[in-house]
Order: sequence, then C-alpha cells, then structure tokens
Amino acid sequence: MYVLGSFFNKLSGPDATKSYSLVLNIDETQKEGLLKLANDTNKGESLLLLIFKPDDDNGDLVTDLASENPEQTKNRLRKQMHAMINDIAKEKNTDPEKIKELIRKYLKEKNYIKKSTSELGIEGFSAAIYYLSNNF
Repeated sequence: MYVLGSFFNKLSGPDATKSYSLVLNIDETQKEGLLKLANDTNKGESLLLLIFKPDDDNGDLVTDLASENPEQTKNRLRKQMHAMINDIAKEKNTDPEKIKELIRKYLKEKNYIKKSTSELGIEGFSAAIYYLSNNF
C-alpha cells in the first residue's frame, strides 16, 4: 500500500466514455512514492484508492490502513460491505437477503464471482461497496 500526499483537481465530466477524471498533483516530496506506484502498475490495471482529507480525526486511520496486509484489507472491506447491507436493509425496511441477491447478481455480471461472494477478493469487495453506495 502506498500513502501519497497530493492535491485534488476535479475535472468536468462525464466525457464521451461516461467517466470522470481524477487528477492528483504530486509535489517533489511524494515523487519517489508515485514513481514506485507507476512502476509497479501495468496499463489498464485496477487500483483501489482511499482518499482522505488530512485532519486530526483520521490520522490514526490512515496509518492503520497504510500498514494493512492484503488479507486485512479484504477482511475490512468484507465487514464494510456487510455493514452497508444491514444499514440499507434497515433503512429500506427489507430483508438483507434481497440486497445480497442483487449484489450477487451484479458481481456475477461483472465477472467478480461465479457462484458465491466467498470467491471475492479486494477488487470484488470494492465493486460491491461501490454498487451499494451508488444504487441504494
């Protein structure tokens, strides 16, 4: 995991591909981290970005996240997904299993799973969280 301090520029969108651009301006103090990230990433490869505003409230969280191993990240995202499912079910006054079924359908369509969410990795959990955030 890389922690890079940067400035954020939001560009207008969506463009022709119905996507938005995210520009991170990295200064000289972050140059080495960015170059390492660029060298470790292949064109078209997915990245999971966690973006925080720097303040005293999340300093410990950022430190904890930066020291996570992939299994810890996967477990954290799994817990976050299930918490969101339960919150949405409560808010919508529906059975959490209905929401889980919608997520499974979405994840199958996007080829993150074949049968069960037990097959999910970090990318799949991230996709499920994205789906929950944007569809409920």
